[in-house]
Amino acid sequence: MAQVAEDRSFTRAAEHLSVSRPTVSRAVARLEETLNIALFQRTSRQLSLTAAGEAVLEHARRVLSEGRAAEAALQETAGPPHGRIRISMPVTFGIQHVAPFLPLFMKQYPEITLDIDFSDRAVDVVADGYDVALRVSAMADSSLRARRIATIPCCLVASPEWIAQYGENVHTPRDIEAYMSVLYGAGNVRPSRLTLYRGEEEAVTITPRNLRLVSNNAEAFLPLLESGGGVGVMPSFMIHHALEQKRLGIILPQWQASPTALHILTPPNARRPMRVSVFVEWLARQMKKNCLTKI
Repeated sequence: MAQVAEDRSFTRAAEHLSVSRPTVSRAVARLEETLNIALFQRTSRQLSLTAAGEAVLEHARRVLSEGRAAEAALQETAGPPHGRIRISMPVTFGIQHVAPFLPLFMKQYPEITLDIDFSDRAVDVVADGYDVALRVSAMADSSLRARRIATIPCCLVASPEWIAQYGENVHTPRDIEAYMSVLYGAGNVRPSRLTLYRGEEEAVTITPRNLRLVSNNAEAFLPLLESGGGVGVMPSFMIHHALEQKRLGIILPQWQASPTALHILTPPNARRPMRVSVFVEWLARQMKKNCLTKI
């Protein structure tokens, strides 16, 4: 049933499962008869889940996930951790701050294969079959096992040339409203205001008046900011090298945007395969040793 729902086709599901189409059809029919509900809406052109089918599918995925975890746990009782780990992580963060350390993990665990999807898409960890997901964002997947491993500051930056020309006129957040040129926005959300905080007691909301670039990937802001094109808010992990190389500088250092969190997410299985557990622990240690929480 879960495979049919994923493929939206009995024929494709049969191919993926290496069984005949009638076998798949009969199995789904038996399940519908047992539950006394229709799981799919069938027409000559398409196959879609009913509302009841959506509810059953959520439970089916959990059952399958638990089964895979149990099978993996049994296989790992003998010998060192081994097998394949499917991982999702953001492009910029993953390539800059995880990929450089992967050889250390591979040397320590030579029988584990990492299958990494570098993508800024918020994947469905369970439905898409991932073992681990790294997210730089607020947590929305309450059903997943989440481990917060770092808080990432977001600060105001501009090029040294911009600071030399305009910096002496910037004393408060209001002073940068005319110079804010970039702003982060995800999906259909395109914010027009930004709230900055000084410690835990003071907050100021500003309205940028000269936005030139809005994007769901803050890395796109770097060329504009480094060329003197205004002021932007950037997470510390994206500007670490630019600050070291003097391509960017921090302005109003006592004021920051709301920090973002770094989470490791795993499916809500009662028991994780050993290979996943050792990777999660290793990744958490590496991230805590990194300079993510520092400016």
